[in-house]
Amino acid sequence: MLVKIQSRSYIDDYGMLVDGPRPYVHMFESGIVPITNRMKVDPVIQIRALWMDSNAKVTCDIADTDQKKRIGLQSYTHLEDDHGLYFPYPGCSDVKFHQGSVPFSLDLIFLRDGRVAKLEIGTKVGSTELWSCKDCDGVIEVNSGYCDTNKVSEGDRLIVWAYSSSDIESYRKDRHAIQVELKAQLDNLEYRSRVTSLMHSILGEEYYGKK
Repeated sequence: MLVKIQSRSYIDDYGMLVDGPRPYVHMFESGIVPITNRMKVDPVIQIRALWMDSNAKVTCDIADTDQKKRIGLQSYTHLEDDHGLYFPYPGCSDVKFHQGSVPFSLDLIFLRDGRVAKLEIGTKVGSTELWSCKDCDGVIEVNSGYCDTNKVSEGDRLIVWAYSSSDIESYRKDRHAIQVELKAQLDNLEYRSRVTSLMHSILGEEYYGKK
């Protein structure tokens, strides 16, 4: 399960929870962290990938269990624009993907250390081909044409924001506080534009503006 943990040492970080007698989280940035009673562990419900050198962005559901990874997009009838499915892999994993019974063509974005490591563009429905990547820590599946439209290339830098239910609630409260402050600064259009742009880029339209 993809989770976020909060403690005195780790704030707003996330990784893969490994359950057992001594549960731990394989953090994507900082290695292995044993779970202790002082840590708060929240399931991640969605991620948002933002390209650092372009306006490309994609909001993703998460395939964070073995079963979800096996099913992938085969349970979807379609994807909305700028939406996809994110497959997290802790550490350096060798992965293989296939079209299976997904009823629409895909672009596959293989990730490694915050960069696009490899691309597979325009898969064919019904194909039995396998697409693989070595030393991978994540994969994003999107609609075919996404990479061409957004000029996604191997080597691109991106960041991944992980959202739990508590994150979304906090963002909504923060947005309310910002709106209150903005009412007191209606003449400061530059400030208002900057804050609005930031909220849009981080949260996306699906969260920005919801009450």
